[in-house]
Amino acid sequence: MDECRHVVTDLPADVSRLCDECLSELIRLGYVAEVDARFLWEARRELASVPAMGPIVWLPHEGHIDLTLTGAMLIRDCLRTVFHWIPESMCCGCSVRPGVLYAVATSREFLLECVERPGSEHPSAKGREPIPIGAWRDRWWRLFDKGWLLEFPTDLPEVQ
Repeated sequence: MDECRHVVTDLPADVSRLCDECLSELIRLGYVAEVDARFLWEARRELASVPAMGPIVWLPHEGHIDLTLTGAMLIRDCLRTVFHWIPESMCCGCSVRPGVLYAVATSREFLLECVERPGSEHPSAKGREPIPIGAWRDRWWRLFDKGWLLEFPTDLPEVQ
């Protein structure tokens, strides 16, 4: 877990101490956990429970900190109740091969809006037609019933 705490090392000592206390409490409550072999086994079991494309954002690495399913449900509920987040408006992208970007969203219209808005970083997506893909995940712990995929050329580097 020390590897994960490097993020807070440049903070003042009192703030860093508070961050450590908060992280320890989140771990104690079961909302986050240090990623180890058992954590990855459980994440893979969750992925196998429902066939779906993804996760778009790959599995976390051992030694990192990630949400547990309980923590993910808490975040989802907070987003819905506090921020009135509508899961139907989810969009993300990932480059998994050099020169190709995959953008995925919960609706065709929202996907086109994401990649075609003025000032978009993805002008090569303009005019391309998304295809329906069924169920998909952006993270190992978040599943969407249906989605749309758009593949287009990019100069972004490949994700490792």
